[in-house]
Amino acid sequence: MSKKIKISVVGIGLMGLQHIKAIQKSKLASLHSIVEIKKTGIELSKKFNVPLYKNIKILLAKDKPDAVIIATPNVLHETDTVRFLKSKIPVLLEKPISDNIKSAKKIINSARSNKTSLLIGYHRRHNSIVNNVKKIIENSNNTMYSTSFLKANSALIIRCISFYFFKTVLKRSMFFRAIPVPLTTA
Repeated sequence: MSKKIKISVVGIGLMGLQHIKAIQKSKLASLHSIVEIKKTGIELSKKFNVPLYKNIKILLAKDKPDAVIIATPNVLHETDTVRFLKSKIPVLLEKPISDNIKSAKKIINSARSNKTSLLIGYHRRHNSIVNNVKKIIENSNNTMYSTSFLKANSALIIRCISFYFFKTVLKRSMFFRAIPVPLTTA
């Protein structure tokens, strides 16, 4: 078997933990290190037997990973991501790319100028619920669907509808009405 890709996870909140779990299950990757300022970082670095760094600068000075996943607060995305891209380390950046357009453009331009891979983690893009909501909205004939009656998955569906609302539907006049939305989890 070929060498595993050594991945560092920066920020171990909810999404960072999910990425660590996925790395642990992977046959192609291994957890290189954790970058975290909270005390939970100590526990996790011991649990997974990997180094813990308090900041990116120390990580890059000591032992560069093959790739990095950044799951920090949005306001830190530009600084953290650009630093790794300048070091030619591919980045998977949790959504959204940034908290503002100017910062997002700096991140994209850094990836281009450093010729280093950048992936934004829109992990729900291929989710069956999201795809169904997208189809419903695309076929809505200027109707926006309310999901207020949905309890299960309501936060996800509201986010999906908001996304497609702003992207595709906002340009049209519309009215709101509540109707059942068929959902599948297959």
